[in-house]
Amino acid sequence: MKKGIVKKKKGAKRETSFSSNRSASEMIQERAYLIWERKGRLEGTSMEDWVEAEKELEREGML
Repeated sequence: MKKGIVKKKKGAKRETSFSSNRSASEMIQERAYLIWERKGRLEGTSMEDWVEAEKELEREGML
């Protein structure tokens, strides 16, 4: 993975990781799967896991 510097709206810098060959949906799908496993592989939580994955990746600056 490559490392990059991204400026926040107020000018503060933060470091973020990104991969140019993975789409956002692929990253979300992978993270949602990890969340699903972490929660004990509960059935019927795919939408909840997807949304949580999006939120996590946004907080980490990956999206």
